[in-house]
Amino acid sequence: MLPLKELVVICRNYFTDRGTLDLTPKEELLYNALAEGESYTMISTELYDSTPSNRSFKKLKASTYDKLIARILMIRAGNPLQKQLSQITREFGAISFMRIFGFSAAILPASLRLFRKASRYHQHEIASQTARLISKQYAQMGYLDNASDYFDLALHHHDICKLEMEFDWRFNVIRSCFGTDKFPNSKDEMQAIVDQILPHVENSHRLQFIYFELRFYIAYISDSYETQESICKEALEYFRELPFKHY
Repeated sequence: MLPLKELVVICRNYFTDRGTLDLTPKEELLYNALAEGESYTMISTELYDSTPSNRSFKKLKASTYDKLIARILMIRAGNPLQKQLSQITREFGAISFMRIFGFSAAILPASLRLFRKASRYHQHEIASQTARLISKQYAQMGYLDNASDYFDLALHHHDICKLEMEFDWRFNVIRSCFGTDKFPNSKDEMQAIVDQILPHVENSHRLQFIYFELRFYIAYISDSYETQESICKEALEYFRELPFKHY
C-alpha cells in the first residue's frame, strides 16, 4: 500500500504553492480530494466510475506518489540540524545521479565536499559511501596514495555504521519492553551494552545517545533520582559541546 495520503499531508504542510508539485489535472484532483479527506472509493468513483482496484486509478495513484516522494527532498524547513542533514541527504542523492548518468567531472569535487560535511555531522553511512567513491575516482586518476587514504576512511566509517546498527537494534529491543515486566528484568543486559558501547562512543553521537539513555534506564529501574539527574546533566553537556547544534 503506497503511503499516498501521508505524503499529501506532508506536502500540504510544507508546499503552499501546489504548482511546484508539477501535477497533471487528474493528479491534482486526486491530491485535492485526499487533502479534503475523501476515501479512495469515493475518488475512484468520481474519476473513473469504478472501484480503487481500477487499473487507471492505480496508475494515477502511482504517478502522483512518484512526484510527491521526489518533492519531499525539497523541504527546506526544520531546525538547524534538520536543515544540515537534509542538505547532506540531497547532495548524496545528487552525486548518486551523477554516477548513474556518467557526469564524472563533477563527482570528485562534489564528493570531497560532501564527505567533509557527512563526517562533521556523524553521518557515517553517507560518509562511508562517499569516501568509497572518492577512493575509486582517485584510483582511476592514478593517485593511489589518495585512493588508499580514502579507502581506509570508507572502512572506518563503515565500521562505525555497523556498530550503530548493532547497538541501535539491541537498544530498540530493550526500549520496546518499557512499561512491561520485561523492562526491569533487562537491567543486566542494559549494563552489558553500556560496557560494550563505551569504547566506541567518541565518534558517534548516536552511540553516545544510546549510552546515556541506557545508563538513565538503569538508574530509573534502581530508583536513583540523583543518578538520573547527573546523567541528564552529563548528556546535555556532551551534546552542547558538539561542533553543531543538536536539537
